[in-house]
Amino acid sequence: MSNKLCIIIDDVNQKRVFESMVAKPLKREGIHVDAIFVNTTDAEFLDNDQNIILEKLKIRLTEVFRNKHIDVVATDFDLSDDNVCGINVVELIYQIRPKVPVILYSGKLGSVLKHLLGDHTQKTSDELVKSIKKLIRYNIVDYVERDGYPPSIIKILKDNQIYISSLLPQKLREYSTLEFKSCYPFFAGRTLGSIADEIESHTPQGREFQEQLYEQVIAYMIAINNYEE
Repeated sequence: MSNKLCIIIDDVNQKRVFESMVAKPLKREGIHVDAIFVNTTDAEFLDNDQNIILEKLKIRLTEVFRNKHIDVVATDFDLSDDNVCGINVVELIYQIRPKVPVILYSGKLGSVLKHLLGDHTQKTSDELVKSIKKLIRYNIVDYVERDGYPPSIIKILKDNQIYISSLLPQKLREYSTLEFKSCYPFFAGRTLGSIADEIESHTPQGREFQEQLYEQVIAYMIAINNYEE
């Protein structure tokens, strides 16, 4: 049975919906999926006027992502706050883990598109293209009505295609507490789990580490071939 992990961000508890409409159907198909629920109405995220403090939400999300491979994040657009919406949450996710797939859902999908693109009749083609490119950069893979996010999650989690860029951090996390001691001095003394975080956060050090690792693997393969001759 394969194991998946997703994050659900909402101002309403989604545990029961997730269990009945995502976890149970996938379990019947041999896919075990867990979820971490982040409720934006929790007191730890709110100021005295009950408004969301984005910095506190970012701290929580950073902790949630740490040392974990996240398969998908689903966030509500409507978060019971006049100043903070799902796009602000997506921006935080992009800062923490830029390549994780994101589903944005809402009970008022039309208003979401208007918020994202503005009045398209008042924008030039270049302005519209710029807005769309920004959304693509955030890796939002689906926009759905509120009751459409469970099928969207299922679709993503059933995709068995594994990309090499995600395979390496997944394998590192199988030995997440093991200390790294060689090959790349910048990560000396770090655990493999924390190195996986660097790779999935697309830091310069994470990219350079991968390049050096691939070079050493190729050098090792060449050496083995020469030895066998």
